[in-house]
Amino acid sequence: MVGHDLDGPAVAIVPTADGQGYWLDATDGGVFAFGGAPFLGSLPSIGVTPNLPVGAITF
Repeated sequence: MVGHDLDGPAVAIVPTADGQGYWLDATDGGVFAFGGAPFLGSLPSIGVTPNLPVGAITF
């Protein structure tokens, strides 16, 4: 995430089933995909701002 400012801190990490990637979840609903994890969307990417901070992620 070098060179990118986050709107909220990362609060959760979930590995892919095959262990080849992972997703990070931020309090603003942002989801960041790394390695073999596909980007499936995030709240800010669809224009949604949560009323409360996001605190967990599941797949």
